Amino acid sequence: MTPILDAQGVTVTYGGVNANDHVDLSIDEGQFVGLIGANGAGKTTFVDAITGFTPLSDGAIQFDGNDITRMEPHKRAKSGLVRTFQQLELFDDLSVRANLLVACEPSKLLSMPRDIFRRTWPAEIEDRIDWALDKVGLTDLATMLPEDLSHGQRKLVGVARALAARPRLVLLDEPAAGLDATESADLAGTLRGLLDDGISVFLIDHDMGLVLAVCDYLYVLDFGRIVAKGTPAEIRRNPAVIAAYLGDSAADGGVDLGEGEGH
Repeated sequence: MTPILDAQGVTVTYGGVNANDHVDLSIDEGQFVGLIGANGAGKTTFVDAITGFTPLSDGAIQFDGNDITRMEPHKRAKSGLVRTFQQLELFDDLSVRANLLVACEPSKLLSMPRDIFRRTWPAEIEDRIDWALDKVGLTDLATMLPEDLSHGQRKLVGVARALAARPRLVLLDEPAAGLDATESADLAGTLRGLLDDGISVFLIDHDMGLVLAVCDYLYVLDFGRIVAKGTPAEIRRNPAVIAAYLGDSAADGGVDLGEGEGH
């Protein structure tokens, strides 16, 4: 099977320091893959690299069998590779639904005056918006302004905005940040359900309960390099992973990283 995403030797250098150092990572169609690591490990840099927001110093990236190493970000998104961002960039003066509509059909220069004042959108776009809002449980909040939502709900708007594009692969950067335990548990079910809709998922998150519960396979990044990979059960028992998160003394003590079971 050809991976939907295949990153080989991905290296990103800032000021002589490799934020990503020859990272190899692949995701199969219909797979739920996670990337974990301590703060500063290079996780977001990797997502920036494969989505085109930061240039590679070395390496190559293929998506759906095509070389996208030098493709512009908007073209990668159009091909079905869509991401969320840690820092939300929502339009606080537009409703939740309007935020998704704006992101769903980017304006062209000549159409911008029309788009500013338009009141109707193609039915196919409206359907995608309805589906995305329903997926993350925001249907009842569609007319509210983002500034009137909780931080967790605002994060879900970011997830819905990515889903509205109906991507082949969605890359979620810290989607559970700011969610309480109940919201995080609900999100876990939502994210697993995306596989049934033909959307593969790549997840970065510090919520180990969430990551271990929903992922089929995990990669662990430490100081820009992959130090471990395997199923959630294998990762939970890996001494190198425990050391990367909690230090060598914790690894010697057999610290458990969580109780969730992968699918």
